[in-house]
Amino acid sequence: MTAARSSHIEYRPDIDGLRAIAVLSVVIYHAYPELAYSGFIGVDVFFVISGYLISSIIFGQLGRGTFSFPEFYGRRVKRIFPALILVLASCWAFGWFALLAGEYRELGKHMAGGAGFVSNLVLWSEAGYFDKAAELKPLLHLWSLGIEEQFYIVWPFLAWLAWKSRRWMLVLLVLGIGSFAWSAVDVARGSIAAFYSPQTRFWELLAGGLLAWSSVAAKPWTPDARLGRWLEASWKARSNAMAWAGLALIAGGLIRIGHGENFPGALALIPVLGSVLLIGAGPAAWPNRVILANRLAVWIGLISFPFYLWHWPLLSFARIIEGGNPAIDVRTAAVALALALAWLTYRWIERPIRSGTQGRAPVLVLTASMAVVGLGGIYTMATQGITSREASRYALTSQFGWNGDQRDRLCERVLGGGAEFCRLSSEADPTTIILGDSIAWQLYFGLADEARDSGDTVLSYNQGGCAAFLGYSGRADYQQCQRVTRKALEIALQDSVKTVVLSSAPRPYVPGTRKLDIGVGPPGTGELSSRDQFEQVAKETFASLLTELQTRGKRVVYVKHNAPLSFDPEACVARRWAEPKKSRCVEPLQTYQESGRDYYPMVDEVLRRFPEVRVLELTSVLCDGRECTAMRDGKMLYRDFAHLSIDGSIAVGPALSRLMH
Repeated sequence: MTAARSSHIEYRPDIDGLRAIAVLSVVIYHAYPELAYSGFIGVDVFFVISGYLISSIIFGQLGRGTFSFPEFYGRRVKRIFPALILVLASCWAFGWFALLAGEYRELGKHMAGGAGFVSNLVLWSEAGYFDKAAELKPLLHLWSLGIEEQFYIVWPFLAWLAWKSRRWMLVLLVLGIGSFAWSAVDVARGSIAAFYSPQTRFWELLAGGLLAWSSVAAKPWTPDARLGRWLEASWKARSNAMAWAGLALIAGGLIRIGHGENFPGALALIPVLGSVLLIGAGPAAWPNRVILANRLAVWIGLISFPFYLWHWPLLSFARIIEGGNPAIDVRTAAVALALALAWLTYRWIERPIRSGTQGRAPVLVLTASMAVVGLGGIYTMATQGITSREASRYALTSQFGWNGDQRDRLCERVLGGGAEFCRLSSEADPTTIILGDSIAWQLYFGLADEARDSGDTVLSYNQGGCAAFLGYSGRADYQQCQRVTRKALEIALQDSVKTVVLSSAPRPYVPGTRKLDIGVGPPGTGELSSRDQFEQVAKETFASLLTELQTRGKRVVYVKHNAPLSFDPEACVARRWAEPKKSRCVEPLQTYQESGRDYYPMVDEVLRRFPEVRVLELTSVLCDGRECTAMRDGKMLYRDFAHLSIDGSIAVGPALSRLMH
């Protein structure tokens, strides 16, 4: 008990053993998700451990009057930067040879985010309709490091102020409860911010800080002799009970918490409380002394940080090159390689730097090196994946992903921006406008190409994920759908506009779908309660829009979406070390028919009432009687599984233009 309350933090091998549980949970979850479906809670265990250890150091030094901000941040640099610089540089070097232009550009962005410890914010900004699969982001796992370092930017200052005011408990409780409440609210709203934002995760690190305060900063309580003897006799039993309860909570979390459940929120209390109980039980508790402090667990715990850094890039690169989930032997080899690299990193880089030369020089060198890595990431992103690389020269790959072509300066200057997609083909007043979502926007490039000869001006002003012209949205930001759609409709009714092109991805009813007040169709807004209500609102709104457009003398063209792919089109492209995963880059026509089965009957019912509306089936251009192609005449027609590339849009442009004139 006395040692536990010392102002010095003593090494505890059982905490390294707890680190081993945390990192193995995460690694097994990533490599073999069927074995550890909830292994992601290992990150929450890491947060508690980190909060406890770092806060113990801060509190102890404040108590002795030796705390120094430069020294604190210098230790963080020497602890975090060496392994992280090595992993970031290695990913960049491997990506130079292995990644296509779009992949390398994204890697550069995530490198810059990792070097600046804002990966969580970068990933938060990417999350949504067009986000790439998580498994294909080699630096995805750095989100947790971003949250930790953001916490340690503000926590030492708050701790110092709280120490001066002697209001430790109040500060810890207010910050912790506020952060937890914020997390619970965001989880209840279904916001992705609950996972990535620092304010919804800080309470987990503060839980470790509260434990550190109780063991380091609090004044020891001296009971009377009789009570003291009883407490001493019962401490062993109580600490064992705490440790067993902690292990049970963490094990229960690994079994109970599902990947699709609301997390972190209240469910994160399970691994957080389990970690607090295990650490609080002390090193003498039997589970800690025998299970956690065994030599193998301690060894894994010592290398847990570089093990965590290495494992995900290796698994992710394997998935990218394999074009899907690699075979179990490939994943096992990646984990084994990560373990070996982690030991080498710890033995020859981490440990020598942490225990080597003191003073400012190592910190300055490491900081400058991290800055160079970050600038390298920015350069890679700015040059669109360094197009001079051999891996970037392949014409088929140049249009993969979202390359910043969603908006142009002319459109944003004329219309003031405000939409996710904003393209205008000339400075003249628009004669053709495209209404709908990203499936509508993809038609812009083909129409703009055709307009060069006809003299038309094409405008695309759209919001992704919003079935705008039918007056409903399943997105949380439905109000943005409403604003963009209303503005687009106002433009469509201007005298200069002669043709209105409508299109959308099939969007059948799902809970949470909302009616939009866009000026046509039945009045009112609100969440739709059933499929029948959804169909009624959609049909009435669509019919009202078509009536309004035709009354104003507009030519209306409705375009049915292209066939969605069941594979990533990148699987059709050969890489440096691998042949294409798809020998034939085609999709059965049945895939298209299935994707619109619950949607197009509703649309067709309305269109039959408006025979003047011209309808284009994109399958008539991209498919034969049995298959739809994603590659034609040496050109890739898709940018991802759902959206046409610029070449794909140009391929369908003539058919659409003929229908319009």
